[in-house]
Amino acid sequence: MRRSQAAKLHARWIAYFDEVVRVGSIRGAAKVLNVAPSVISRQIKDIEGIIGDQLLERVAKRLVPTPAGEVVADHVSQILRGVANMQGSLDAIRGLQRGHISIAAFASTAIELMPRILVPFVKKHPTITLTCDFIESTVVASQVLAGEVDIGIAFNPPPSPGLRTLISVPVPLGAVLSPTNELARRKSLRLYDLVDSGTPLIFPDKWLHARAAIEEILSQSRLEAYPLIRTSDQNLVLSLAQAGVGVAFQTPIGIERELRDGSLVFVPLSDPGLKPRQLSVIISAVRRPSLIATLLAEAARVGAAELLK
Repeated sequence: MRRSQAAKLHARWIAYFDEVVRVGSIRGAAKVLNVAPSVISRQIKDIEGIIGDQLLERVAKRLVPTPAGEVVADHVSQILRGVANMQGSLDAIRGLQRGHISIAAFASTAIELMPRILVPFVKKHPTITLTCDFIESTVVASQVLAGEVDIGIAFNPPPSPGLRTLISVPVPLGAVLSPTNELARRKSLRLYDLVDSGTPLIFPDKWLHARAAIEEILSQSRLEAYPLIRTSDQNLVLSLAQAGVGVAFQTPIGIERELRDGSLVFVPLSDPGLKPRQLSVIISAVRRPSLIATLLAEAARVGAAELLK
């Protein structure tokens, strides 16, 4: 492909193609973009001629990308995200103080860690808008890799050449229990001892980050644990632990207030081979973040670093 032909792949047609893929028809895209359907049709045919492949096909009355079209659609998405990032950078350079940043993090950070990061940032940059999605820690990395968010905060994100870790902070996993429980006076506990003594256990669902560590301990020690309660709702886990129903398991993140007011006690687990959870702030290693996203990523790094104090 000649350089002049390649240049055509970054022209106005990308908006046409993106809209056709989104709405599933040329006529629908033309209505949204306020252009004649023939203009969009001609542009797509021109690009198909340059590339040498059909990009769209009709399936059940809807235009969908062919395999070659999927490759082009991915390229188009990258270009449009790049344009948005470029605009944000230009705005920052011009001093317009505008832009938008998206963050994905596991839910426990919403209690104290995320406010610690966002409050000073918002005060310093009051016109920057933010989206904060709280999801399972296990899927944060995939959203960063896909370009769906600018910044991710997760436990033990999988190693990937597409991710850059700004900071990784070791956070202990422990037993969380009522201060009235006699075990609350212990300096450390082993899951083995809790299972062996018949202590009522409250286990998180497989989607909660602590579950993987618990399964790791059980596997290494060949224990069989039968929890009294298993739930995917972290608030229920904590309420039951506070009420003295049983012993729950998690890191101190998300229960900072309860630990300060004494309504819950955190006792680190000391089972052999158990490693601290690594709380990581991650960004894409393949896409250059906007200036404002870089500023917030640094604020997140600083916030996470304070956990070490």
